[in-house]
Amino acid sequence: MSLRFIDSSFDIAFINPEDDDHDLAHRLLTQLRVERAEFVTSQAVPLEVLAYFSRGGPNLRRRAGEFVERLLSSPGIEVVELSEALMKRAVDSYLHRLDQRYSLADCVSMIICRDRGITEVLTTDRDFRAEGFTILMPD
Repeated sequence: MSLRFIDSSFDIAFINPEDDDHDLAHRLLTQLRVERAEFVTSQAVPLEVLAYFSRGGPNLRRRAGEFVERLLSSPGIEVVELSEALMKRAVDSYLHRLDQRYSLADCVSMIICRDRGITEVLTTDRDFRAEGFTILMPD
């Protein structure tokens, strides 16, 4: 089995039926479950997801909150804790890549991927491609 990292853009597309990548996100997850893929994400991802939907109205906020509850309790998804050491590494990465648009959550995610040898990311974020990762939701 191979590890795949779940990024916030995947979660956002999965949650929001109006998102252009909503159907793709659902098909991709079904395919990866058939392949028995294992998933990793970080605590920073749900923070980004809920921030994204914070002004989306009650229905989207509820959908997002319930999705994050399932994600955090899913036995098939490892959620990496935002330790002090990981945050320091992410801030250092952020400060060393001022030429890029990477969010702090992106820096956390990329560090986790590198540390675990993860090369495939469920995301639409091309910043991951720029860092040598394979994005599984290309536009």
